Amino acid sequence: MRTSLILLLIAVAHGSDMTLRFVNQDQLPGKLQSMADGKLLWESPSLVEAPSFLLSAVDSISQPLAPDPELPPGDHMAVAKLTNGDTFDGTLVSVTSDQIVLDTAYAGKLTFRRDMVESLEILDRPVIYYSGPKSLEEWTTGEDETWSFEQGQLVTEGGGSIHRDVGKHKRMHLSFDVTWSDAARLRLHLHSDSEDPEEASSRYELVFQSQYAYMRKSVSNGNGPQSSTIGTTGGIQTFAEGERVRVEVLQDLESGLVRLIVAGAVVADWRDTDPTEDQMGAYLHFFCDGSAPTRLSRIRVSSWNGVIEGDTMIEPGIQGLMFEEPEEEKPAPTEEEEKGIRLRNGDRIDSEELTIEDGSVRLKTRFKELELPVSRLRSFALRSTEDANNPELCWKPIRRAGDVRVWLGNGNRMTFELVAFSDKKIIGRSQTFGEASFDFSVIARMDFNIYRNPYDSGE
Repeated sequence: MRTSLILLLIAVAHGSDMTLRFVNQDQLPGKLQSMADGKLLWESPSLVEAPSFLLSAVDSISQPLAPDPELPPGDHMAVAKLTNGDTFDGTLVSVTSDQIVLDTAYAGKLTFRRDMVESLEILDRPVIYYSGPKSLEEWTTGEDETWSFEQGQLVTEGGGSIHRDVGKHKRMHLSFDVTWSDAARLRLHLHSDSEDPEEASSRYELVFQSQYAYMRKSVSNGNGPQSSTIGTTGGIQTFAEGERVRVEVLQDLESGLVRLIVAGAVVADWRDTDPTEDQMGAYLHFFCDGSAPTRLSRIRVSSWNGVIEGDTMIEPGIQGLMFEEPEEEKPAPTEEEEKGIRLRNGDRIDSEELTIEDGSVRLKTRFKELELPVSRLRSFALRSTEDANNPELCWKPIRRAGDVRVWLGNGNRMTFELVAFSDKKIIGRSQTFGEASFDFSVIARMDFNIYRNPYDSGE
């Protein structure tokens, strides 16, 4: 038995709730005490004294998910994506020609350089139906009982199933991280009408098999469950390239539309042309069909407003099309369209100037000035394509040797130079937002030495 596994078993017995992973992939459960001068102090029930370790030898620190922090007061959620791929969410406070200010639940007000923000979206505030996992007890395992709970992750060493009631919702956004050590073999039952998969008569089934994904539906028509495939099967290159990805599923039981997103990229849209919302249920099942270890983490089920970004590539009467099929070339947006502001109802406004302050949007058009609440916006271009390709107008933050990358439970990631850790706060510094104090309790994982891989672009 590996030493790291022995230490893990000892720590579980003592209730340790964090895991220190080293660059060589050894693990040491315990608790972080401090970080300073290129070292961290780690307390573990496996060790007599709290040792210090060089940060250069540390891969990551992870901890169980905390409850999602409440957003600051407001009627919307703004998501800022930076030029290095980081994402921050909060309430939009202000937008000027050179700054964007968000009020966040995890670091207070953050002021970003506008030339380092790639995009800004205004979304409805989601209702969180489930966020976890926080323990094995909140899930039910199959008879094989191959699942365990380790440091905020559901882990199976040899396949098996696990499920829970997440409620029946007309529109749902499911997201989770999946980690595997071999080819991905994962199945999901969505909106199953039974906690026993053998007795379910109605459900949607999403199947990941190595580098492929497809959707099936089972529904009872009086002669027992009848299964059919929805749309086409397509390839997911991301599953071949990595061993840890984030998967998102948007599902509308009323319209029958399902969108699959892997690693932030839209992979497929499917449409059930004969939706049977009334026959669907409230259970979510995960099945791992392989014998290799698989880990599930950062599972979140939340509301969705039913809005699909971009074209769905599904015409009436067609069940679905994978996005890796050849697409027709679309004309590039005009300069006017790039500068346009899109409203929640789909309308677009050509604005010569835009400022946001105290929850109000002020627009200056060729005809008149307008004032709208922030919640009426959907998105707006921060710059034209030409400007985005101009390094003097669109900057990426400098990569520093002391940079860390943190991941929140809701999927946001943030990269900054580690300044200090004290009083359960992480102090970070970045060209994008200056210096800020982050609440460590909402961080699911913190990665160190993130540029040690020469092929890592930091994105």
